[in-house]
Amino acid sequence: MRVLREPEKLLSRAEAIAACEKAFRAVATRRWHPAHSESVELPGAWLRTVVSFDDEHGVLIRSEESGGHGWISIQRPAGEVVAMIPRAAIDRMRGWSVSALATRLLAEEEARTVGVVGVGAQGRLHVHAVMAVRKIKRILAAGRTPAQSQAFVADLARELGPGVAIEAADATRAAAFSDVLCVCTDAKEPVVFGNEVRRGCHINAVGSRGPDRRELDTNAILRSKVFLEDREMGFGLANDLRAPIEQGRVGPEAYATDLGDLLTGRRRGRTSSDDITLFKSVGHPAAEFYLALAAYQKALTSRTGSEV
Repeated sequence: MRVLREPEKLLSRAEAIAACEKAFRAVATRRWHPAHSESVELPGAWLRTVVSFDDEHGVLIRSEESGGHGWISIQRPAGEVVAMIPRAAIDRMRGWSVSALATRLLAEEEARTVGVVGVGAQGRLHVHAVMAVRKIKRILAAGRTPAQSQAFVADLARELGPGVAIEAADATRAAAFSDVLCVCTDAKEPVVFGNEVRRGCHINAVGSRGPDRRELDTNAILRSKVFLEDREMGFGLANDLRAPIEQGRVGPEAYATDLGDLLTGRRRGRTSSDDITLFKSVGHPAAEFYLALAAYQKALTSRTGSEV
């Protein structure tokens, strides 16, 4: 059995994005299959288990998580475990790589400014993700405090070097001047308001999942064309999308297009340079499946990972 403790080092950004594209094509064409899903309440935590397979690779992938920790195992049909990967590492990759795919599909081709609201680890990863699919020349960073924003700007400037203008901002300025806006917070109340978002913007909203959390106000939803990972799976605990329905402002049909629809051409995404497009991510096990599989395949060809 091979243990891959750092799968992020195995896959390039392009390879991770390609794995996510494969995932949502497989979901759309029903070539990926969830075999088992279960959540069990434990003292002080939940144990969540998802088992899935596809029509191509001849393996089962089992994902187990409890309290933010867990492992993904790759198994042959007879039960032999051939690889173990920390679930948190795959989850980090999934967050930014799915957003990069959505950005590639929905943002204006000429997008040059990315704004990030929330300057933690996912905020940094999302800046790099957007830069992998658009020729970004300007970055606006908005943290909880000016000091956080300035520190993020300084760190990112050291990473990227010259050629990209990086500025500290607040959420209002980031929303008003960004071609692509990544919202990566754990906010309980909206931090991005629809009346502040510039026309033509693409938004990736990836944080604040749960019934008591929101990153976006209702007006941001009403002004946007909304896209999901999987319309059949729905939007889960994404209160950003649930609240406008409960308020009677939109119906569920407003959230009827997903990444698979875009990839297969069943539905259109952006139809005007003035469209505001919004991708709300809640996580999808198919993305975990194909990212884990891609990391394992790369480990085999590069002979990396620990054999136990």
